[in-house]
This record gives sequence, C-alpha cells and structure tokens, in this order.
Amino acid sequence: MAWQKKPSFLTPEKVLQKLEKYCAYQERSQLQVENKCREYGMTSEETGQILVDLIQSNFINEERFALAYVKGKFNQKSWGPKKIEIGLKQAGIKKALIDRALSNIIDNQQADKIEKLARKKIRLMGYSIEGSLSELKSQLNFLEQQKVIKYLFQKGYLLDEINKVFC
Repeated sequence: MAWQKKPSFLTPEKVLQKLEKYCAYQERSQLQVENKCREYGMTSEETGQILVDLIQSNFINEERFALAYVKGKFNQKSWGPKKIEIGLKQAGIKKALIDRALSNIIDNQQADKIEKLARKKIRLMGYSIEGSLSELKSQLNFLEQQKVIKYLFQKGYLLDEINKVFC
C-alpha cells in the first residue's frame, strides 16, 4: 500500500524534531516511529529518510528497545516470556533479537515471579497466604487450582514453568 501525503503544515524537518523528542522520552521501535510518521502525514520516502536520521543519531535502537521492553514488562507488569514475545513481535522486532532480549530473564527470577503471582491470586480468592505454596495449593479444590494456573498462563508463563513451581 502506497502512502499518500496528507495535507499538513509539518515539514519533514519539524517532524524529525518531534520524533527526536518522542524517541528521547521512551525507547521506541522502528514500527512505532513509522506509524507516528504516518500520523504526521509523511510519505514513505520522507519516513525512510527520517528513520535513517534517527538511527544514525542513535534515537532508535531496536536492541535497546527490546531489552527495555523485556525489563519493563517483566519487572513492572509481571508478564511472562510468552506474552513479552508476542508484544515484541507486534512492535516489529525480529525473532533473533527477541530471543536475545528474553535470555535476560533468569529461570529463578521466573520462578519467584510465578510464586508471587500465585500467592496474589490465591489471596484474591479469599484464602490466607501463610505457609508454603504446596500447603496453599492443598487448600484449593481442583477448579480453584485451575483458576490459578489459567491466571499464570494468561500472564505469559509457560505450563512447564508453572508446573515446576505450582504443581
């Protein structure tokens, strides 16, 4: 699909300045910047030149974006690797870079996060969270255990990892 320039009062130079601020505020992927260029009414040629300028001046760096995304989603939102991977694919990041960024999540960090999230879900179900996770699990019936597992799975953790910690 060819881009058509929308009537705009923004020149490519002004858009470049706006995008420098946009990228300086937070790490951005190339796809996010391309979408922003479309919003500003830039043609594909202008967008390409803007991207080249931003990459050369180090405002855009896909690897840096992937690492920041993984760190933020894992630490702040407690997302698991699968959900993070999907988010990075949607941001236009290549598989090799996704794998490299996800390798920063250490298995014992994942186990700690899964246990913390399981305890949180059990507490929200109305149970006391005192004791070990296996003791807590024994208090739950089968359907309640499945709710906890489903919650952890929706957070993006793999069943193998969930089973190691929760089952």
